[in-house]
Amino acid sequence: MENNEEKEKSGAPDYTRREFVALAGMGVAVAGMVGVIGNAVVTNFQEANVSYAAAGEETWIKSVCQICPAGCGVNVRRVGDNVVKVEGNPFHRLNHGRLCPKAQASTQVLYDPDRLQGPMQRVGERGAGQWEPITWEEARARVVGELDRLRTAGDAHTLLFLKGHAPGHMSHLIDRFCQAYGTPNVADLGSQCTSAEKAAHLLNQGWYDTSAYDWEKTRYVIFFGGSFLEDWQPQVQMLSAYSFIRRGRPDTRGRIIQVGPRLSISGHKADEWIPIKPGMEGALALGLAHVIIKENQHDLAFIDDHTSGFEEFSALVLEEYSPEAVAEITGVPAETIKRLAREFAGSRPAIAAAGQGLGASTNALFNNAAINALNAVMGNIDVEGGVLKQRYPTFTEWPKATLPEIEQPRLDGAGGPAHPLARCVYHELPDHILNDDPYPVNALFIYDCNPAFDSPGASRWREALAKIPFIVSFASVADESAVYADLLLPDHTYLERLMDVTPPAGMGRAMVGLASPASAPLYDTRHTGDFLLEVASDLEGMAEALPWATFEELVKFRFKGVYDSGQGSIQADSYDEFWQILQERGVWEGLRYQYGQWDEVLTTPSGSFEFQMEQLAEIANNVSDGDGEAVLAALGIGAGTERALLPRHEDPVVSGDEENYPLQLIPYIVLPDAANRAPNAPALWNIYGLLMKEGWGNWAELNPETAHALGIEDEELIWVESPEGKIQIKARLYDGAMPGAINIPLGGGHTAGGRWASAVSGANPADIVTPLSDPLAGSAAWLGTRVKVYKAEGNG
Repeated sequence: MENNEEKEKSGAPDYTRREFVALAGMGVAVAGMVGVIGNAVVTNFQEANVSYAAAGEETWIKSVCQICPAGCGVNVRRVGDNVVKVEGNPFHRLNHGRLCPKAQASTQVLYDPDRLQGPMQRVGERGAGQWEPITWEEARARVVGELDRLRTAGDAHTLLFLKGHAPGHMSHLIDRFCQAYGTPNVADLGSQCTSAEKAAHLLNQGWYDTSAYDWEKTRYVIFFGGSFLEDWQPQVQMLSAYSFIRRGRPDTRGRIIQVGPRLSISGHKADEWIPIKPGMEGALALGLAHVIIKENQHDLAFIDDHTSGFEEFSALVLEEYSPEAVAEITGVPAETIKRLAREFAGSRPAIAAAGQGLGASTNALFNNAAINALNAVMGNIDVEGGVLKQRYPTFTEWPKATLPEIEQPRLDGAGGPAHPLARCVYHELPDHILNDDPYPVNALFIYDCNPAFDSPGASRWREALAKIPFIVSFASVADESAVYADLLLPDHTYLERLMDVTPPAGMGRAMVGLASPASAPLYDTRHTGDFLLEVASDLEGMAEALPWATFEELVKFRFKGVYDSGQGSIQADSYDEFWQILQERGVWEGLRYQYGQWDEVLTTPSGSFEFQMEQLAEIANNVSDGDGEAVLAALGIGAGTERALLPRHEDPVVSGDEENYPLQLIPYIVLPDAANRAPNAPALWNIYGLLMKEGWGNWAELNPETAHALGIEDEELIWVESPEGKIQIKARLYDGAMPGAINIPLGGGHTAGGRWASAVSGANPADIVTPLSDPLAGSAAWLGTRVKVYKAEGNG
């Protein structure tokens, strides 16, 4: 039965039918967006001297949206030389011709009047925004000179390259560039969201990646953490999956459970929302496993054939995670835990899905491992309607080259005793930079990210940026980080460049999209891939590793491996024909998912799903000259190594004591938030807060009970203060906020990035989030900060 009582108590605004459908249906949401923006947006762009008149021949170009990492296929309508519309690419299986509102705003990114129009260098004080134009040849000479000087002095390792969510071979190029130059310091945004899930899969199944899922055939889904309709990737696939699970099959209607500390749009649209204390989702999964094992509902055949360590895991779960014990930890009633376990066990095939919010606490690794274990208990791995292992295209190997040996450790401690399972720890970099720990950063390249805005403890990044001697930004607009740069070297927008995009794990089968340029560059911008290859050709010894003149040449070289495989959706008699068809369709996809390939699904040393995560002990030993127990003990990983190897609940660490900071801060993501890739798109700001009937800024949600105890009324300005700092923001009373918590959407509070980005109201919650981490995976603990709240009047 649907949990209507919870929804009636949620305090959700009353909607007209039009508004309700706009929330529920992505396509209608886009149409609703256009209706809402009306003349307001057009007027703004007319004031910016951007003409919407277009004349000439109509053409359609296949591309790939890059406003978020999902990589949906797009079909770009061009009239003459003007891009006038972006539609979905029906050839692309990821989105089947449909798009979310972010992609629909692509033309506002292309024609953004505040785009940087050519290379510039700083002439004033750092951060003052004083620049003068230079040529690309001058910019190239300066970058080559700085890098050559550092390498000659033996300081190549002091270059730090932030690559954000760089798509496809742009990410691989940056890695190869840094490897050939001699620095270990490449950092992406993985530690902001997915690294704990990936690390848990490494320990349980042997591969470092997020899961794929068979949404079409599942009957029951429990989403642990995050909002699957707003902040999961690929986003359009999730919107389609929701519709299919609920109404897409004549024989059955799937059931969806959303577990999380906030009643999100996904919670409203699910069959049931389970409120839970932040960071306690893993304990709930263990409680479900307790009931399932105790009642002999687990999959003995899968456990016997494909797992190891079940006896130890079962003993731990049965001893410590009874429904009553888990109720104390999570706040979820014991009877609800029993009911969910029986529903989950009786509705196969089923999925326990680990969402982005599950990686947002200092116990994120164990939370994710508990979700994995729940799926293994029920045999939901590599079955129809279950959890899958994502496959990827086979690209041509990189050319052999003599690469420098890099002896220095990473700046952020990833892969060392501090964070043995981490690949990077983006949010901890500012403290290392400020303290020259373990060495100074002498040069910083920033691509596809905005650390002074998008990272926990963002204010620390601003301090760190002020210290670094040489900074290059490849941003298309002067965002909060770019204003600190010595050189602004603007990249094309995605509609002006060639790029390949491999979607994140989603449906299992291999897939890659090719974005062809839909518009000639409007300004004197340059493809960052081309620029890096030019720099590499000027630096001694790097051309062997990067022998291509252009990024397109690199991509064509690597895609030859896809053609040579002879598999997939494009069959051709020659590589030239293959490339032409790829450009025409915009996507290549591999074979239908093949089940039962256990040598790919389970790649642990034992070849099994490891409930007892033996690799953790091995990795800890490898990073500590054999003293793995000391490493785990130093990281606070429980009582003894043997227990540390099992999925279990660890209380999350938080910043701020409960007496002085009584509320838990819960930052979250809304669907229209395009982060650093479209901060200046007014269409997205107009629909930023549909659930709360808000736009053009963010807000802070308080449960009415909590707000009244603090004397705070709806829409009053308040201060939200943490040990990290304080922000001023509008309060909104919302029954979907749990008592004792305050929810703030990310994305508001810009001070740069264009006229519309910096004009929105609200504040940036990242400024007051303490940059804590999961000690093993290095993932950012977005939910690890406590705050106090008080009225703004007289408290500034």
